[in-house]
Amino acid sequence: MKIIVVEDNVDLLQEMMFMLQHYGHSVRGATCGEDLDRQIADARPDMVVLDVGLPGEDGFAIAERLHRLQPAPGVVMLTARASVEDRVQGLRFGADHYLVKPVDRRELLAVLDRVHLRVRGGDARAVVEADPVASVRDDANAREQRDTARPAAAALSWALDGAQLRIASPLGETVELSAREHQLLLALVRAGGRPVARSVLLKALGRGDGEADERALEVKVSRLRKKLRDINAGEAPLRAEWGAGYVFAERCRVITR
Repeated sequence: MKIIVVEDNVDLLQEMMFMLQHYGHSVRGATCGEDLDRQIADARPDMVVLDVGLPGEDGFAIAERLHRLQPAPGVVMLTARASVEDRVQGLRFGADHYLVKPVDRRELLAVLDRVHLRVRGGDARAVVEADPVASVRDDANAREQRDTARPAAAALSWALDGAQLRIASPLGETVELSAREHQLLLALVRAGGRPVARSVLLKALGRGDGEADERALEVKVSRLRKKLRDINAGEAPLRAEWGAGYVFAERCRVITR
């Protein structure tokens, strides 16, 4: 299936593209409506996964335009905007399905398959729900491939220093952190490699659970990942886990004084 993902948060866009490619789809990314138009002009997609809160033209207006194309791609909205009014507006403007972040990858994959079959006139009964065991096995294999591709230095530990508000990479490079960034990392590191729900991280940052709070968390994580990449040869251990939240995927010791 040819899919274009429209998401202005570059880290989330890359995570979703990686996941969809892992399951055998041909995936392109776009960060706004103009970027999407360029991608469509180059290669007409079967499906578009569309955020609502985009810079410039919002997802509702884009969905309405896509609905008028011939042939029109399937449109699945994937957004943090969870109100009934937003759901209804999205469907009225031409979306084939409306999903609220965070979403389990199996649900997203099943919705994409079902919408694609319906749009193309196929038999929706042919869709087989993703096998949870196979999904876990595939994810484990993917993690193993990523881990073996990293430098040997990655086997060493990160070090989070709360007194100095900084973190050191396994390569020995350090970067200063804001107090909020430290709180975010501390919550992730204390989870010992397990995913931490977005609601828990929002609480650690002293925020609520509204759309503005969700966007603030995404921005904070994006900036933090850039800091971590800059001191670790382009690799960041902070990753999104679909349907679960975020995870700090490498060892990290906490320094307290």
